[in-house]
Amino acid sequence: MSENRIRPDCDRVFVVTAGYYSDFHIVAVRATREEAEAIRVHLVREFDDSAKVEEYALDGPPNAENGLFWWRIYVTTAHDEVSAELTAEQMGVEFVNTVEGRRFPFAWAQGSVMARDHQHALKIASEKRAELIVWKDQQVQP
Repeated sequence: MSENRIRPDCDRVFVVTAGYYSDFHIVAVRATREEAEAIRVHLVREFDDSAKVEEYALDGPPNAENGLFWWRIYVTTAHDEVSAELTAEQMGVEFVNTVEGRRFPFAWAQGSVMARDHQHALKIASEKRAELIVWKDQQVQP
């Protein structure tokens, strides 16, 4: 158990989320389901019917209870295809268009993301590809 906990008796957190796909976001994290539910009810009543409460084990192993797995993705601006495969590696997604000082007319990205299944991983990869296209267009040409 972590020594930095504000409440040492707390072994779970309740995350209030809202939105869908690229608009999905965390609204609040609470130590009790009751506090999280109060926030969710307010959001649904006033703003956003997509709000829900998710429960996670604190300091638990990744993927243990939330149903997410690590997927290695590869995307490029050279063509529309994206790929994803299960992996144990946890690495950030890096955008690249230069290797050993040589700039390429296309860019690519690879790394790992957390997703529920292959289809979800491909959806995330497609969103990363859209980000990559914007990133590539913003690069200063030599």
